Amino acid sequence: MVFIVVGVLLVLAGLAVIVVRTVGAGSPLRGQGRETNRAVRRAIRAGGTDDPEIDRLAREVIRLTPRLRWGKYFYAGMLVLSLGLLVIDHDSTGDIVRHAGTSVLWVGLIVLTVVHERRLDNYGTR
Repeated sequence: MVFIVVGVLLVLAGLAVIVVRTVGAGSPLRGQGRETNRAVRRAIRAGGTDDPEIDRLAREVIRLTPRLRWGKYFYAGMLVLSLGLLVIDHDSTGDIVRHAGTSVLWVGLIVLTVVHERRLDNYGTR
C-alpha cells in the first residue's frame, strides 16, 4: 500500500511540474508547413542542417523545449517502486505480469528521455 501511495504522489508531483513549466510556451513551428516541421525534426535528430531557416527554427525549438533533466530520475524512482511491488506483491501470475510490464515501461521512458536530452544537447556539434 505504501508503494502505491508514494507512486501516486510522485506521478502527481511530476505532472504538476510539467504543467507549470509548459504553460504559455509557444512553438516557433506554429503556422509553418508540414514539410518544414518534418525538416526541423529531422535536423534535430541528425544534429544539424545546411538550410539556415531550418537551422534557425531548430535552434528556437531547442531553446523553448522544457528541459526535464529530473525526468530520468523520476522514472528511475518509479522503476524502483515497480520492482518493489514485483518482489512484494506476487500473489498471482497477473500481478507478476502487470508489475513486470510497468517496470519495462519505466525502463523505456528512461531510455527515451536520455536519447531526447542527447539530441537536444548535441544539436549543431556535428
